[in-house]
Formats: sequence, C-alpha cells, structure tokens
Amino acid sequence: MSAGNKAMVIRNIATGLKRKATKPNINAMVSKNKTTGLYVLHKCWEE
Repeated sequence: MSAGNKAMVIRNIATGLKRKATKPNINAMVSKNKTTGLYVLHKCWEE
C-alpha cells in the first residue's frame, strides 16, 4: 500500500474516532468496508 493511501486510511479512522469514540464502531467500519488496508490497520490496533 502506498504511503498516500496509508495516510488517507489513518485520517479516515481518526475522523471516525473523533465522531464516535467507541471501539465497536471501528469493528463495524472494518466489516462494512472490507478494505484490506483498514482491516490490517485495525488488526495492528488490536495487538
């Protein structure tokens, strides 16, 4: 994944976190989007 895409994913997650600061929303976002980058980032987040 390019650095630009990674930055965009991180920005999107940060925006989502600001809007709804609860973890279940991240889970819902991941399952809804099925975006590989987002999923991988989420898995790293969980570690």
